[in-house]
Amino acid sequence: MNAPLETQALFAKLSVGEASVLLGVELVPLLLSDADSQADAVLLEEGIASGQTQVNEVGESGVVGQVRVLHRGGIPLLVLQGEQILGAKQNRSFNSSFLVEPGAEVVLPVSCVEQGRWRHTTRSFVAGSNTLAPEIRARKLKRVNESIRTTGTYDSNQRSVWSDVHDYMEATGTHSATSAFEDARRTRAEETERAMSTLRPLPDQVGLAVVRDGRVVLIDLFGSSRLFARAFQKCLRGALADLPLEPAQSTQAKASAADAVRAALKELGSADTTRVPSPTNSETLSGTSGSVSYAAAVWKGAVYHCAAAG
Repeated sequence: MNAPLETQALFAKLSVGEASVLLGVELVPLLLSDADSQADAVLLEEGIASGQTQVNEVGESGVVGQVRVLHRGGIPLLVLQGEQILGAKQNRSFNSSFLVEPGAEVVLPVSCVEQGRWRHTTRSFVAGSNTLAPEIRARKLKRVNESIRTTGTYDSNQRSVWSDVHDYMEATGTHSATSAFEDARRTRAEETERAMSTLRPLPDQVGLAVVRDGRVVLIDLFGSSRLFARAFQKCLRGALADLPLEPAQSTQAKASAADAVRAALKELGSADTTRVPSPTNSETLSGTSGSVSYAAAVWKGAVYHCAAAG
């Protein structure tokens, strides 16, 4: 079927800013001048910190691929594809982005990003400060999209996720007793935080694209600049978790990164898309065109978050 109006309209309105290079990662801002955009939600770390939101294991025994989310806030809760939750019986990462309505209690699909621990370190999960590294998120997004297309489920192939985390740990030279992605990420945390201090969200910025060697690896796109500004540090911290390729920092290289993002957005705008009900009252739009795929959380006709992978 043709790309649905919500995402098609959003992709078409975006403009692409000038690329920056941090820790060898090319970062391209996505801009949207749209005063009518009213998309707003509580982010996971905000909900947990304020006591509006709880994330727990499903039952006392727990289920590797699921967590239970209770949200008591006055506006919806937005959880992001690829963001981490830490503690409980094992660290997890959400398989897609979801919008949870006020007062709702839902079971959401996740992947385990830790291996060798199945015991409580905390009763409830805490919000991680980052998303997974872009390459891991991108591969997971494509597997989940295929699962949505073929079975209508949000299966990430847990064995493949563990393999991706294992490869990342080897690449970073990390030893972890529980093979946790978070342990590997923390080995680069100091240099990541220093680099992050040099970049701020732009006034009309609604998204961020990660480009490596001319390829758009991952795009995080939000429905409003206010949402993106609050999620900026989490998304940037995740983006910088990827291992650098030492790309050229010339004007030509930065222009090439921006051009790659423009081409990816054009392709996404014509993606064959599946619309499926999510475990919440929102919907998931899952689309693929050529080498790029995306998944978006949509509620009442508005896109709240879209993750795309090249």
